[in-house]
Amino acid sequence: MDALTYPYTLQDLLSLYEFEPLLEPIHREKHYSALIDWAEKEVLFGNDSETLLIIASFCLDVKLDYDEINGYLDRYLYENKIKRPNSDTSALVWLKIQMWYLLNTPNAKGVEESLYLFSQHFFDFGPRFFAKTTGYLNNLYYQLYDSGWGDYPTKAESMDEQALLRFVKERIRPLYRKLTHNEWLTLLARGQPAGNRLA
Repeated sequence: MDALTYPYTLQDLLSLYEFEPLLEPIHREKHYSALIDWAEKEVLFGNDSETLLIIASFCLDVKLDYDEINGYLDRYLYENKIKRPNSDTSALVWLKIQMWYLLNTPNAKGVEESLYLFSQHFFDFGPRFFAKTTGYLNNLYYQLYDSGWGDYPTKAESMDEQALLRFVKERIRPLYRKLTHNEWLTLLARGQPAGNRLA
């Protein structure tokens, strides 16, 4: 799964910075590196912002100074009148990225690693679609990998790798499709907040 590289946009990255503190900053360095990569590409494609050039230049640093990068990022957003996404939109964008990995992982190990996250966290917040979908992914993990306390083989163990990948993709794709359209994303972010976890 690590070999996969999600095609981040600036809004994706801003959403991750908003959402990830709600979990743990486990991917902090990865996301700052992705921001620097994004800035480099923007410069190469002709964006002549001096602030963006400075952000891109952090690729030369052995150790990233997150506070300094944040300062330049805030300046770039201010100069270009770009607003940071709100927490509900950020949660949905984070979910979209996790589902992208599920849809694009080439092997069963990547599927299990991606779904495992949803068995470890209780996502009882954010817009209703977010809580409902994360609950669904939690159930999907246990449907595939719960062995009945070790007495029975798991459903995943009874499937070959291609069948498992198809099984997961068929269930994820309709939900993911909604998150990839800006109109749907905006509508879902405005939805009722989750009062409790929905399966």
